[in-house]
Amino acid sequence: MLILKKGIFYFLIPLLLLFSCKRELITFPMPQPSLDSALLSLKIFPVNNSITFSGYKWNVTNSPSKRAAPGNNYWSENSIWVDGKGYLHLKLTKETGTNKWFCAQISSEKKFGNGLYEFWVEGRLDQLDKNVVFGMFNYSGIDYYDEMDIEFSRWGEINNQNLHYNVYPEENTNSARWGSSTEFLLTEPYSIHRITRANSSVKFESYSDFLGRKIHSQLYSASTISKKEMPIYINLWAFKNVAPSDQKQVEIIIQKFVFTE
Repeated sequence: MLILKKGIFYFLIPLLLLFSCKRELITFPMPQPSLDSALLSLKIFPVNNSITFSGYKWNVTNSPSKRAAPGNNYWSENSIWVDGKGYLHLKLTKETGTNKWFCAQISSEKKFGNGLYEFWVEGRLDQLDKNVVFGMFNYSGIDYYDEMDIEFSRWGEINNQNLHYNVYPEENTNSARWGSSTEFLLTEPYSIHRITRANSSVKFESYSDFLGRKIHSQLYSASTISKKEMPIYINLWAFKNVAPSDQKQVEIIIQKFVFTE
């Protein structure tokens, strides 16, 4: 009997270790089996050029004619939807027949000021085509002023670095734009990106997964940083209206956006 108890004891050890490891990974977003397949495949498209995502209402850019900014592109509300899990999908798509590429952009109706902005993104941002741009930013609508952004793009050149943090000064100042660029690499299609605004500083952070492994961080301080409350923009577009060099459509999913004052 003693030998049997020891056998059971040694058999249970690896099981206990296995369950212990699984508990440590619960912070990673897992599939929701309680939702049936019909709900998971549900697509909620914009109504009256607006959509609800992460508890906020967002305006959707829809333009069958080219718009000057950003990138002199075509924009379509059909390139944006929210699925049954509440995840936002943005897609850069090619229209059959016309060969036009349509981009995706939303902007929040609510204006945000100082605080923490957090974007949970699904997609291989490190593998975007050289002509594709994905952005998450605070923007007043006045070009070259009052903006803090995180952008992923190689700006048409394969050897350019792909992650860019930018801060544009408040309106009516003579300050120049501040920017920082680096190479961003992933091993899986999940990342978190943060902007923390204060009166005289902006902090940027990027994480290589949903478990909190930080890989890039930059702090910028200046008295001319914008104090305005501004909408949040999220967009996916073609640099200078040039199609992806691989001619492949692109889809990025934002699982959630969180703002904390």
